[in-house]
Amino acid sequence: MYTSESNWNYSPCRRRPSYSKQSKEELDAMLAQSIAELNFHERQFEQNHLHGVGEAIVEVDDEVNGLLRELSDHLMRIKGGTAYETAEGLNPAFVEDRAFRLMFLRANRYDAKASAGQMIRFFDMKLSLFGKEKLVTDITMGDLDEDDRAYLRSGTTMVLPFPDMSQRQIVMEFPALRPIGATANELRAKYYTYMEALKSENAQLKGLVIVAYFVGEFRERFNGAGFRINTKFAFALPIHVAGGHGCYDDQGQYSLVGSAIMTLLPAKIKTRCRVHFGSHQECLYHLSTFGIPSEIIPIDKTNYTVKIDYHKYWYQERLSRDTACGQSPVPTPMDVKPCENDVLYVAGKTCINDGNLRLRLLAKRYVEVYTKVREPDKKAVVQDVIDEIRSLGGRFLSQDGSSNGPWQEMPMELVRLKIAQTFRNLRRTQNAAQAIEPSAFRIESGVHPCPKDVILGKLRYSSKGNELVRQLVSDLAADYDNVSRGNKAKIAKSIVQEVRDGGGRFLILQGNEQWEEVSDEVAQAKISRLFRNNRRHRKSTSL
Repeated sequence: MYTSESNWNYSPCRRRPSYSKQSKEELDAMLAQSIAELNFHERQFEQNHLHGVGEAIVEVDDEVNGLLRELSDHLMRIKGGTAYETAEGLNPAFVEDRAFRLMFLRANRYDAKASAGQMIRFFDMKLSLFGKEKLVTDITMGDLDEDDRAYLRSGTTMVLPFPDMSQRQIVMEFPALRPIGATANELRAKYYTYMEALKSENAQLKGLVIVAYFVGEFRERFNGAGFRINTKFAFALPIHVAGGHGCYDDQGQYSLVGSAIMTLLPAKIKTRCRVHFGSHQECLYHLSTFGIPSEIIPIDKTNYTVKIDYHKYWYQERLSRDTACGQSPVPTPMDVKPCENDVLYVAGKTCINDGNLRLRLLAKRYVEVYTKVREPDKKAVVQDVIDEIRSLGGRFLSQDGSSNGPWQEMPMELVRLKIAQTFRNLRRTQNAAQAIEPSAFRIESGVHPCPKDVILGKLRYSSKGNELVRQLVSDLAADYDNVSRGNKAKIAKSIVQEVRDGGGRFLILQGNEQWEEVSDEVAQAKISRLFRNNRRHRKSTSL
């Protein structure tokens, strides 16, 4: 377990300290002073956490159960006269739900006292935003009015489709996009967005990275009261802020916000916050130094406008889901049926549809070109892949996490991001394979092995081909275990084809000390055996 962060019990709005414009040097000095207030262990932890290089959290059931009991004890002492007590009276099961309470413990890094204080603030905030009748229900689209949904659609707050380099979920704030409306409408839309993001266990364990963007046409006049209200709102939600970033090109705003952060926030939290100053290009570069690639920021690099296609898809997907539950006032869009040439995306799963296999082959074909060309030309390579899939009647479809959920055609902006990610993942795999030195082979006569070949037999060879196969088997093991026999054969066949496309062969050393190339059928059978061995190994190590 990690050490606690009792400062999350701090409410930044108990008092209203004054803050004024500070220069960059003064802000740096204030941050250095805040860091100096921490002990060595705390400084190391917070800096690693900001850059996403800390150790993964491992929850131990006995410890978690003890912390949940401690949380209950703290709540018993402080709940009197609060909205939490009202909620407990309405539906005890809702407030005592283990997963719900665990979300607050994770947000506060297992500090039971801080978690209890935040739960009190959470229900007070929820009561003020949604009223007593919604206090013990999960908020859906149907609970938002038209003005709330206008904020939600605007992209003022959006969850990005790809995580940062440490696999942490990113939420971006574009306050300049907010439509005209009351603060309550904005906060209800933000509540829905952040609680949707927190449905992911990964977001709870690793925390969220939040980026507020005020550069160029996204610049907005700094509002001190609004900053305090939004900060208080953020402290009420069960969010662990792994990193907070503000981007500005106005010196006055940069100084005011930096001063507000240094004045209002506790030392541990402000050490995980950074304020960046500069143009679009400079701010995007600053974010990249913290593991947030510019490619995943929804800003068009040619005219610096917000790309909102994915957010519209995100909005429509949740609208459709709530409609299916009978809670949304808007009808569900028409379902589509996948065909064999479609590329399918399902959260948390690897699809083996013919369209997906074709996409992998196209990525292998174009990856060298994609890696060598500059950013504008990379987009052209991605578009070539999309055009080839479409030329055979293929579409790009997505399905929610349930196996029987509706299929929907994905917006092109999201498709381009997905294919670009496929190229980057493939390049990382290839770089890892190239870093392995091939072992010396015993060469006789006839067929001679090369580093890209897969050497079959009882000995463990370390050629690039063997390492590639081991990596692919490891990556696809979970999917292989959960599909039918026919689809298992498809997975094995796709690995054989990937080796072949890379110029590799499957060789075996015969008794006469001669190398011999085996057929695809034999190679496929060997790959299937590797999957079975991998499963047995995982079972034995889990005992």
